[in-house]
Amino acid sequence: MFSVVNHVLQKDGKPVPQKPSPNHGGVMRPELLVLHYTASSSAAGAIATLTDGHASNRVSAHLVLDKDGGVTQLLPLNVVGWHVGKSAWEGRAGCNDFGIGIEQVNAGVLNHMADGSFRTQLGKQAVPASDVLHAQHRITHGWAYWQDYPDAQVQAAIAIGQALHGAYGFKDVVGHEDVATPPGRKTDPGPAYPLDLVRSRILGRQ
Repeated sequence: MFSVVNHVLQKDGKPVPQKPSPNHGGVMRPELLVLHYTASSSAAGAIATLTDGHASNRVSAHLVLDKDGGVTQLLPLNVVGWHVGKSAWEGRAGCNDFGIGIEQVNAGVLNHMADGSFRTQLGKQAVPASDVLHAQHRITHGWAYWQDYPDAQVQAAIAIGQALHGAYGFKDVVGHEDVATPPGRKTDPGPAYPLDLVRSRILGRQ
């Protein structure tokens, strides 16, 4: 059972693992939940990137959600993270200023190799064919091979999102692809992610 206490995500009454990121702005009032994929295959690698204060392109997010449902918090939930970049939601620019970001460990678009295998674009790790979906992106309309999301990860996203919504009363739950500007600049969480289901469950629409 997830809950929020003093802008810290808790599970079963204890704070989830914390790895503070130096990459952030000031205090905000969360109104939007933005769901991403990491474009990488490990939580450790994603966390290292999102907490690197010396990178030329400093980025961060509030939470990193692993494939098995494990979650690590990088920022207080009421602090501006740097996870969206150029963006707008319903005519309001700068979604970092009012959005909580969850980075979900997922490679995103995959390379289909000449031998029929699939590999991640970053790191070139092999991905089993059983974890691959051939699908058309609803915004870019391009067809590609995408890494699927495990049910444990999706269910954890729903449970965490429900706790966050209970604490902050989100106006909406969106994918990075929905708010990035110009449209098509970002493709996460992509067509393998059941965004409509996750949104509905978090916001209590079903």
